[in-house]
Amino acid sequence: MFPGSENPDLGHSPDLCIFDDKCKEKRYSLCMIKSFRHAGLEKFFQSGSKAGIQPDHAGKLNRQLTRLNVAKQPADMNVAGWAFHN
Repeated sequence: MFPGSENPDLGHSPDLCIFDDKCKEKRYSLCMIKSFRHAGLEKFFQSGSKAGIQPDHAGKLNRQLTRLNVAKQPADMNVAGWAFHN
């Protein structure tokens, strides 16, 4: 878990991602996840709300999203049971 995280269940801090809203151009970011196609997944990632996801998937989604967000290379996602392939 990151220090300063608003929601201790998320395992990440939204403060780590810094974007320039005026030009929509990334200036600096420590985060791998840049955007979401699924609104419920984005809401879960940002706030921990389970409203847009299957509640029984929350634990695994949290682990996967946290791992993905801090990954530096594809091999960082190579976790037993996640069917990683390259």
